Amino acid sequence: QKLRKLEEKQARKAQREAEEAEREERKRLESQREAEWKKEEERLRLKEEQKEEEERKAREEQARREHEEYLKLKEAFVVEEEGVSETMTEEQSHSFLT
Repeated sequence: QKLRKLEEKQARKAQREAEEAEREERKRLESQREAEWKKEEERLRLKEEQKEEEERKAREEQARREHEEYLKLKEAFVVEEEGVSETMTEEQSHSFLT
């Protein structure tokens, strides 16, 4: 009977150790998944940030080109009337372009 009690005690101890090892493994896997998720989230955030920066630069470049075109057209539309040089106002030439 003593032997049986000892065996039961050892079995319970082995069971507890197995459960503890299983819990530790689950914790490790969960931690690993969370780290991978955070890494992926950061990668996506950086990708989005880069895309927004590229779009901003493209908009700025487009605005710069349009402004240069506008200035060229404005320069081309200098009208001479009765010996007085007259240029379109910015608003007039802008509405002329659109």
